[in-house]
Amino acid sequence: MLTLFVSAGLFGGRVLVRIDPAKPSDAIYVLGGAHLERAVEAADLFRAGFSNRILISRGRMEPAEAVLLAEGVRVPSEADVARGVLIEQLGLPAGHVEALRTSVASTADEANAIVARARAEHWTRLIIITD
Repeated sequence: MLTLFVSAGLFGGRVLVRIDPAKPSDAIYVLGGAHLERAVEAADLFRAGFSNRILISRGRMEPAEAVLLAEGVRVPSEADVARGVLIEQLGLPAGHVEALRTSVASTADEANAIVARARAEHWTRLIIITD
């Protein structure tokens, strides 16, 4: 494990990068952190027929958002905003675009969450949108 982390640090992550050509998949998963760019890419893949389901990561909950939520104020997450754009502006069907509710603190948390979902739903292929 230590060697992997050291190698990743020395090579700027290139050791861990793998890019495969897109193939039809059970779902398209949009990692958090890029506001709309990744969601629009997911919409393009959806329209091209690579999947009929888009899942959008909620991302990290900001401290102020948690305070407001405790007071009963719900602030739309990046996932909520992206879902709204994909459905209301780009015309994707609402039943095929899901904004995930669980807050995640890191890409590792996102990976754990999507792996659990993939196993529960017996997915065999997943497209993950990131930078």
